[in-house]
Amino acid sequence: MKPDTRPLPYEDLAALLGLNVVLHGQLLADQLPPGVTQPLIRRLTEHGPLPAGASEGDLSLLLHDLAQRLHWAMGHGDQYPEATARQTTYCIDLPSAAAVEACRAELTELGAQRSATYRPGQEGRPMTSDEHLAAGLHWQFVVVFPELIPSPASEARMRALQAIAERHGGHVAGSSIG
Repeated sequence: MKPDTRPLPYEDLAALLGLNVVLHGQLLADQLPPGVTQPLIRRLTEHGPLPAGASEGDLSLLLHDLAQRLHWAMGHGDQYPEATARQTTYCIDLPSAAAVEACRAELTELGAQRSATYRPGQEGRPMTSDEHLAAGLHWQFVVVFPELIPSPASEARMRALQAIAERHGGHVAGSSIG
């Protein structure tokens, strides 16, 4: 049986959210030393929601989820926020349909969980036509992998994706968690 819970004053929730945001921002900017991140990960693994073997990426996603839940506790939104999907989505800009297919084949071999291709004007998450023309690119390829940012695995994944994109005349345009 869970102990009774008590609401916190709004000011306390706002302070906790502020701490969370600063900590998360420092983590994403790679400004937290291992002497800070490792004890946090250990504590949240032994006495909290992180799984055994959690990475800095797991910590980052937990901080993101906690921030969303603190917002909810402060009265923003109607439904309790669910956990964010444990994945990273990468966008790769490519110059042609042939480059997309060659890139897709390589990414499938790397273990991509799923992928999609967009052209300007299609539904989904396309770049604007002006952005494509300015970049000299015509296709956007979106691919999902399980590693979370930041982590050594996600850094290795980014290097591999950049190499693949460059081989096919494109570049990695960005990434996001969830």
